[in-house]
Amino acid sequence: MNEKSLKSLDRALSRMERRQRRGPRRFPLSALSLTLGLVVCQQLLGRLIPIVWRSVGRERAWETLGPFRQRVWLASAYCQGRESMLHWGIAAVGIVSLLIGYRSVNFRRFLWLCSVAVMLANAAILFSAFWTGLETASRGL
Repeated sequence: MNEKSLKSLDRALSRMERRQRRGPRRFPLSALSLTLGLVVCQQLLGRLIPIVWRSVGRERAWETLGPFRQRVWLASAYCQGRESMLHWGIAAVGIVSLLIGYRSVNFRRFLWLCSVAVMLANAAILFSAFWTGLETASRGL
């Protein structure tokens, strides 16, 4: 081996050592994503859904809704009376996920999976509210 190839090999080895020393400890964006998704979910269930149901009329709407939209309405009714408990719960989930996600790479993967599930639930809740409002407007209730 010549001197040039030895120096390039030494540089490559030193780069690999620096990467190993750095470690997996970084700020877990997955914890932030999960917490923000839960906040959005609480806002949708606590503020948007009650507005839609007031405009629709609860008695008429309950009979015409499918099982998914009935469950969204029940979840909204559950969230309305328990706002402070939900805020504390979301804060606790955010802090715990931030602390554990900072230490564990595997837990970060789990947090990303939970974040995606919460975002899909938010989209389903929003779609349910939109579809209910659209059906009500088309029927002229």
